[in-house]
Amino acid sequence: MKDYDDLWADEWRINSAIVGPSEYHRLRLIEALMKHDRLTGETIIDVGCGSGRLLEICKQRFERATLTGLDVSSKVLGVAWKRVGSGVTLRVGGLAVSESLPDEKYDLILCS
Repeated sequence: MKDYDDLWADEWRINSAIVGPSEYHRLRLIEALMKHDRLTGETIIDVGCGSGRLLEICKQRFERATLTGLDVSSKVLGVAWKRVGSGVTLRVGGLAVSESLPDEKYDLILCS
């Protein structure tokens, strides 16, 4: 993953606060889904969490939720950590490596 990290590290660091049009609408859709009354969100995992934008939204919307972020890049998880801070578990891993997936069950699985 070193090449992947090196390729995107500056982009994540520089543009972690910039939201383009497609991401803006994607986040709006996810926020709308999260407002659904039947969605409790007690345990949430964001697979491919990147810089942690969705985790940040989840942390605000589901204050008591147990949040987990999973990404193949340790460098981008550093950006996510700065965004979401304590109270969120961040793990290096991805769907292609089954050992990296947590064994827990989740109420909400995000993968965008």
